[in-house]
Amino acid sequence: MPDRYRVRIELPDRPGALAKAAAALAEAGANVMSVDIHEIDGERSVDEILVSLPGAGPTEALGQALTAAGAGELLSVRADSGIVDPIVRALHWVGFALEADDSDLALAQCLSEICSTDRAWIWSPEEAARLSAGQRALALRTAVVTKVDELPAELGGGAGPCWVLAVPDDQLDPTRVGFAARDSSVRFTASEVARAEALMSVCNRVVAPASRIV
Repeated sequence: MPDRYRVRIELPDRPGALAKAAAALAEAGANVMSVDIHEIDGERSVDEILVSLPGAGPTEALGQALTAAGAGELLSVRADSGIVDPIVRALHWVGFALEADDSDLALAQCLSEICSTDRAWIWSPEEAARLSAGQRALALRTAVVTKVDELPAELGGGAGPCWVLAVPDDQLDPTRVGFAARDSSVRFTASEVARAEALMSVCNRVVAPASRIV
């Protein structure tokens, strides 16, 4: 069975750029299955392309093919979870978070999935204030993305500079703050931030009525 990967590419926002990238991926032996446009920022766009590679095809060839064709910059390659549509995938993980016994762990796993990173965690507002990203998110009452030199040792420090996304579950009275982090070479897109905000808000609204009875 072919292996499936989500290939994230930064492209110039002009006609034919996506087609050129798809052709380059095909030259490397990849079959393009779907495209998810994450955001358009000025003259550049960030697209996530789901591809399949026959057998255990080398993913390194994808970046080489894009570079050789001048068809965009490869940001990341990640094995696909098996659910093709990103919105369906997000809904799947929301349900998982709401049903799990350890809701914080499940919610962290959800953030990890929808933000395409293996580093995600949930903290209380008091814990969140220990990180600059958490402080800013709580002060501004919204999701923030901050670049840090290094994560604390308890979070696997030593990985070098990275982007940290912090998302309170409620603007007025947050009970949890969700975090996701990844290498500084791949920033979080507007789509990922919006999905993380929606995830945290939905879980807060479902849990809040039962947990905030006075």
